Amino acid sequence: MAHPSLALSPLQHTTARIAVLLRVGLCVVGIPMAVLAGAPSAWLLPVAGAYSAWVALYSFVALRRGLVAPLVAADVVVAIVICLLNGLLVRIDVIEDGSGWVAIVGSFSVISMTFAWPAPVAIPAGLLIVAAFAASFPFGGYQGHGLIHAAVMVVQLVSATAVMAVVRRASARADAALEAAQASSRASAIAQARRADEIAQLRLLHDTALTTLTFVGTGAIVRSGTLVDRASADLTAIERLAAEDAAAPLRLVRLDELLTRAARDAAALKVEMTLVPCLVPTLVADAFTGGASEALLNTARHAGVPAASVRLATAPGRVRVEVADAGRGFDPASAVAHRYGVRHSIVGRMAAVGGYARVESAPGAGTRWILEWSTPDGAR
Repeated sequence: MAHPSLALSPLQHTTARIAVLLRVGLCVVGIPMAVLAGAPSAWLLPVAGAYSAWVALYSFVALRRGLVAPLVAADVVVAIVICLLNGLLVRIDVIEDGSGWVAIVGSFSVISMTFAWPAPVAIPAGLLIVAAFAASFPFGGYQGHGLIHAAVMVVQLVSATAVMAVVRRASARADAALEAAQASSRASAIAQARRADEIAQLRLLHDTALTTLTFVGTGAIVRSGTLVDRASADLTAIERLAAEDAAAPLRLVRLDELLTRAARDAAALKVEMTLVPCLVPTLVADAFTGGASEALLNTARHAGVPAASVRLATAPGRVRVEVADAGRGFDPASAVAHRYGVRHSIVGRMAAVGGYARVESAPGAGTRWILEWSTPDGAR
């Protein structure tokens, strides 16, 4: 299963890392300094420990899933509680200049919530933290203190909200430009797939009707049962071609299911399968399946072992199939050039759909075929 963080956008990754680094830095530097400076009450150590535990949980969730709404809402509650306890956690001389660690907790929460929430949500939530920070001074017996830093926190909230609005707008424009580029690339891939299908149809006509007509035209075949059988087979092939949906070569099919069937057809081998669900265009699936089948056939014929493995893996814009065995192997430099099955059934098939195939082998070291096809958004 893919790691949850892989689903995050670059902006979400970056903002989550910044929010985590701010809090971890406070726990590593700010809180120990507050403890060493002397605690105004016995509340400091348990509250600082509880906040450090919260930062550990916050970091774990943020780095895996981003700044999700429940995490940010919980952080707001934690910040409000700690701000209300300000008078019990920070000495009065530190409170006076607004440099206490509680003030930093409030500022970090106010700033980082704007990473996750738009202005209509972030500003009211941020003002709750500011209000809790300002109210902590009367509660702690320090009337008239803290107003300056409370005003600073308001400026931080408004500034961070404005910056993130600009960043989100720029990110949306960048995403739109990327989507347009991917759409253009998909159109190119579709055109290439159509061309490959046209070539395949021409090959079929060449191998059937045109060959028969050539034989008849040159007098190589006279009217006979052989000619009737040959013409009948050609007609069946052409009718099947005409009946196929023109969009069929572009339709998405399950490559993993087709590879499973190909492995079952390799009756002479025990095939170990490691597959992930994968959708690709029909032409691409045919190339992968045909290439894998040929590789398995070569294993059955030449490797001298009863087993092979097929592995299907995907990454954004890329599909990779590996067919491997632990057999006697061969020298690719001397074999690939003259083996028709290798040159056309594997390498040629993948090249026809814009992919590639290569073999890794050596005498006595087994064989591994790597088939790969890449296109933006072409596989899922």
